[in-house]
Amino acid sequence: MFRIQSNRTHIPRQSAPPILRLVVAGLVLLLMVQSASAEDLRVTGAVSGVWTSSGGQIRIVGNVWVPAEDSLIIAPGTRIMFDGNFSFDVYGHLSAVGLFGNAIVFTGNSLWRGISFRRNADPSSQLMHCEIVNAWIGVQTEGSNISVRNSKIDAVSIGINSIDASPIIENNDWIRAISDNALAGSVRAISLNGRSNPQILNNRLIEANSNQSGSAFGIWIGSATPVIEGNWIDASSFQFAVSIYAGSAESVRLQRNIIRAKSSTMMRGVWSVYSTVTMTSNDLLLLGVSDAAVGLLNGNGSTITMMNNIIFGNQTSVGDSTIEGRVDTSSGYNCYFNHASNHVGNWRGAHEVYEDPLFTDFGDDYNLSYYRLTRNVRVDPPILSPCIDAGSPDIDDPGDHPNDPCSDIGRWPVSYTPTYTAPDEPAPVANGFVLHPAFPNPFNRTTQFSFELALPGPASVAVFDLNGRYIQSLWDSPAAAGAHQVEWSAEGLPAGEYLIRLDATGRTQTFRVVYLP
Repeated sequence: MFRIQSNRTHIPRQSAPPILRLVVAGLVLLLMVQSASAEDLRVTGAVSGVWTSSGGQIRIVGNVWVPAEDSLIIAPGTRIMFDGNFSFDVYGHLSAVGLFGNAIVFTGNSLWRGISFRRNADPSSQLMHCEIVNAWIGVQTEGSNISVRNSKIDAVSIGINSIDASPIIENNDWIRAISDNALAGSVRAISLNGRSNPQILNNRLIEANSNQSGSAFGIWIGSATPVIEGNWIDASSFQFAVSIYAGSAESVRLQRNIIRAKSSTMMRGVWSVYSTVTMTSNDLLLLGVSDAAVGLLNGNGSTITMMNNIIFGNQTSVGDSTIEGRVDTSSGYNCYFNHASNHVGNWRGAHEVYEDPLFTDFGDDYNLSYYRLTRNVRVDPPILSPCIDAGSPDIDDPGDHPNDPCSDIGRWPVSYTPTYTAPDEPAPVANGFVLHPAFPNPFNRTTQFSFELALPGPASVAVFDLNGRYIQSLWDSPAAAGAHQVEWSAEGLPAGEYLIRLDATGRTQTFRVVYLP
């Protein structure tokens, strides 16, 4: 049984004349009514309100979009099937928040275009616990600073494409661009273009794999200023594999990543062109049989700072090449091993290590073999990696004992596999409910929000001022399990900030809204 509510705000949109909007809304409503008795609901055109499904799926039979000033909330467990090469464009607000074990699924019976957040889409839009499958581009954000968390993305060309935007890409199971399609050309798991400051944090796998003649780029950076920390990044191709490419990028920060490239022809771990890059405590590995492999290619006016990195080769590789680039003089404390040549160029950092780092499980987690008697811990066999306590004394390694003078070289702390955490796990799993933010916010007449219950039970939603004085009740009755949408009109109240509070399952959650009449 499907439930779709279309509760639009009363703010006029300038994208189409009123009569055309009424015609479109009428056609969409007619389509919904005609399909309500079917197992699958067929949808096209402008959408808003709440999508939920049980025992069926929502079928997209044409291009769909969330108009500016409108909001669409998709409940956990909803399955959206694209019946063709259709697009899903967001000009307003989209909240697709699934639950652990009850994801929201976007898929297609053939390739579809993916989800696109258009310029000036609401920045509170989010994808969490979503699965995006069989898309040409999984997620695209253009000038809109959205968040993608705890999700799985499988695309053919680009997993996530960011243009002039600063998204948060965090704690995802995987973001993959994998193609057997020669038309895909170069595939990119994540592509960053334009002036932006994205954060790519603690993703378990970022993978680009071209099985045809195209190139594969794990993360492509053009003119962006990203923070890339705590990720596992893979690029593999028969032709050309590059784990991270930075072109005309400023202040790229790579920290505590596992970075792997694999090709039988040509590969680069990190390739920097006219960019400024800081690399700290990464494991960079060149796999495969390619005799044209370079761990770090720093050229064409680039400046790089390298400290505490392990650059592991494939016997025929070059550790780093800095013939046309510059290296910060503070760089050093890196470990180079298994290369035909560790350095090509006139630079060699201070305190470098040229020994086997002694990974305990090469190819899996890249832990370093170690024991420290200062911790009264001894690991058998008692083989100490040369990277232990061989790093920079100026870098704070949280895995170190307070008395250790230096940090460890390579990814730290001890567990090198990206740890899956869900700091933004929706409340229904632990607390029985979640209260989603209001949209629009600030607002000048009405605003909408939703709440979800894991189990049926009493619920109350009320409005208070910032001094805690009661203003108005918006919901005070038993509520079924699932998503519920609420609209609040603040007409007659003074401008300012108000608190909206949900009480359910013996717990409370609150957020602020701003009323600007």
